[in-house]
Amino acid sequence: MGFNSRPLVLSALKFGLDVVAIDYWGDQDLKNKIKNLIVIKDRMAKTDVDTSELLISAARDAFKEFPNLEGILVGSGLDDRSDLWGKLNNLAPVFGNTPIAIKEVRNVLNLFKEARKKKISCPFTQLVSTLTEAKTIGKDINFPLILKPFSGGGGINIRIAYNTDDLESKYLEISQLTKNNRVYLQEFIEGQDISTMVLSTGKESKVISLNEQLIGLNEVNSPSTFTYCGNIIPLDTTKEATQNIEESSLKLAQLFKLKGINGIDFVLKDNNPYLMEINPRFPGTFELLENILETNLLNIHLDACFGILPTKSYPYLKYGIKMVVFSRENYTLPDLSYMKDIYDIPFPGTIANTGSPICTVQIFGKNKKTIMEKGLKKINEIYSKCSE
Repeated sequence: MGFNSRPLVLSALKFGLDVVAIDYWGDQDLKNKIKNLIVIKDRMAKTDVDTSELLISAARDAFKEFPNLEGILVGSGLDDRSDLWGKLNNLAPVFGNTPIAIKEVRNVLNLFKEARKKKISCPFTQLVSTLTEAKTIGKDINFPLILKPFSGGGGINIRIAYNTDDLESKYLEISQLTKNNRVYLQEFIEGQDISTMVLSTGKESKVISLNEQLIGLNEVNSPSTFTYCGNIIPLDTTKEATQNIEESSLKLAQLFKLKGINGIDFVLKDNNPYLMEINPRFPGTFELLENILETNLLNIHLDACFGILPTKSYPYLKYGIKMVVFSRENYTLPDLSYMKDIYDIPFPGTIANTGSPICTVQIFGKNKKTIMEKGLKKINEIYSKCSE
């Protein structure tokens, strides 16, 4: 279950599991693969309840209809609601992190405090709850500085301020958008956006991949400078950076006793990774990496949840790029299902407003430059078709 559960569902089906899926979008390439699907978007039109609560409500409905379900796998959508993870555990075991671990890693100030004790670099960060406080704290941080919502993910509603007037307008903007006066002010670390996928038993951990993150990509009409737009795997970097990234990732996984597959975001500056956040569930690199490693990641996730780490290594067999394509204008979407290399395919007639996601492109090959070129060509084909 999750905001986009399709990659996880397909992995579970390949692994031979019987699946009931809960997904926000209910795209073609999910609906066509699974019989039992609850689509959250269909429920949104009938209520003012937020997406997180609707996911839990849908889970309860699924267990009423299918009382023999044995466990729950969680993707994105519940990162900042550790209380709801507890409610899920009351329905059936969640194969992943405990609600306590979720709460600890998603509390940014606590995360950075504990990480610094392990000599992991973190940006200077403060939580403010008034404009006056924001201006006062802002003086202690060099401009430009970052403003982040109290909760959320995917780079949504993150802003950058270049001076005091900018700080005031951005703080008010985020407060209004999120309906929450609590906003993080954060030192701006200029570097390369990267992430890792880590596999953990709660005691032992293993880094599965180092990933380049695509953030604020103009080619896909990213809605903002900080919006998550995809990944390139593997990350090409120095041996020193690789060692530092892996060491920091393993320290964090063991510090918070993470279980299963988790994602950790960093900004890499001068071979030094600065911690940004931990995503304590299946990250957006899941499907891309399954194809690159040619391995069922759900299999090793479940093994890790039961205390078993693989002894074998998982070499990168090729490069892979994933790009989220965002709408350039208000589109009534055509049928895109005939196109190769696209995923999360909406049904024809779906309305995609400017800045909303249309679909995902994934390309694989032996050469990084080639897959990037093929990916951009595919994106232009999608925009061309949507504009007809």
